[in-house]
Amino acid sequence: MNETKYFVANQTSIYTHSTFIQYLQLVYVPCLALLGICGNIICAIIFSTKPLRHVRSSSFLLVLAVSDVFFSIDLLPGWINACFVRSLYNGANVICKIQTYISFVASFLHIWMVLAFTAERFFAVNFPLKHMSKCTPTVSHTIILMIVIPVLLFYIYPSFFVCS
Repeated sequence: MNETKYFVANQTSIYTHSTFIQYLQLVYVPCLALLGICGNIICAIIFSTKPLRHVRSSSFLLVLAVSDVFFSIDLLPGWINACFVRSLYNGANVICKIQTYISFVASFLHIWMVLAFTAERFFAVNFPLKHMSKCTPTVSHTIILMIVIPVLLFYIYPSFFVCS
């Protein structure tokens, strides 16, 4: 009899925990995605204004904001599939592949834009005279293109041809 009470109490706590996780997923993911999309769009608009276009580090932050917008948008199909339409990915293998591609590219760009921004700030602080003459916005744009173009090409194969 004592074991039955323990089993029922334990099952109730598992059910409550599972319900809490489902509620958290139902509310947290769209709030996170919405805040991420809105905040990063505002950042992208600010960093693309004319006065900030001439600041060397703002181009890294602009690409960072845009990649974060794509990553936040990429959260939504998985949330819709988990909470509402359980068959979103059934028969639509293309959605899965596109979502995988966007996730890979956005994650990679996020990491490398933070790294490029940090390196640019390191040189600006430690070598200010060389930084003023050598690091122009054109150099920043070249570095961004050297990161973005290979990433866009590299993740085509694992996203579209390996994923089944």
